[in-house]
Amino acid sequence: MKFKIGISFIIGIVSFCFSQRHELGITLGSPNIIGDIGKTNYIQPIPINSNGDISFTGGINYRYNPNPRQSYRLNLLYNTIKFDDRLAFEDYRYARGLYDKNDILEASAVFEYYFFDINDEHEFAVSPYIFGGLGFAKYNSKEFTYNYEFYRDSNGDKIVDTSRPDYFNSYTTYDKNSETAFALNFGVGLKVKFNYNWIFFAEVGFRPTNVDNLDYSYTKLQNIQQNIVDDELLTSPFYEEVQNRFDADRATRQTGNPKTNDWYVVSGIGIAYAFGRPPCYCD
Repeated sequence: MKFKIGISFIIGIVSFCFSQRHELGITLGSPNIIGDIGKTNYIQPIPINSNGDISFTGGINYRYNPNPRQSYRLNLLYNTIKFDDRLAFEDYRYARGLYDKNDILEASAVFEYYFFDINDEHEFAVSPYIFGGLGFAKYNSKEFTYNYEFYRDSNGDKIVDTSRPDYFNSYTTYDKNSETAFALNFGVGLKVKFNYNWIFFAEVGFRPTNVDNLDYSYTKLQNIQQNIVDDELLTSPFYEEVQNRFDADRATRQTGNPKTNDWYVVSGIGIAYAFGRPPCYCD
């Protein structure tokens, strides 16, 4: 008796897991950023920077269909976003000429609502849909460090002579750090079911975030006092020059409006497969 119950339980689990209530698919597309650097278009299906590089989105998704017009979906997407002032329509951005890229790994959960029955047994069906949810985005940020060095003579001693044009040099280096942002996720799409089990979908999704440095426009600069450990520099007549260089460098790296956060938009298409027997929504 216990053996029959166990077999029935296993069959039930397998039937549930492989019914058409479950879909597994892939997504391909392009992301674009709405921030302080680059173009300001809200939707760019194929964002290309001035070097000819294309932004890219790729990932996997899973859907659970509780009824013919609703779905719950989990996404795992990798986005490479490129942004370029040299393609902007605004004169001040074009003249500024900043450009870079960022990598964003996104995990999100959304609810989908279809305007027509599509999750039922159909050989062919089409429905537009809307979706909304939330997620997390892991992205790169930059932390700048202000560096300085004295030029040295043949014996390795510092050349501390302000009358010489080559006595001192300063420069900025940066490290990329990984940070996490919170993002809403909402948009519109179109779902097409064909050959009973196959699904094609296309959508545009908007992701407003709670950070302002997806485009590195709001970066972290270490305090100059933490980096200057040389007493000779602190007491020298050209310390003010070092401070001025630092302030000028910092000003060039804080760009745009710090009171507004960045968005990114993913325009994509995908294909999925619905597993197993036709669904029964009688429960």
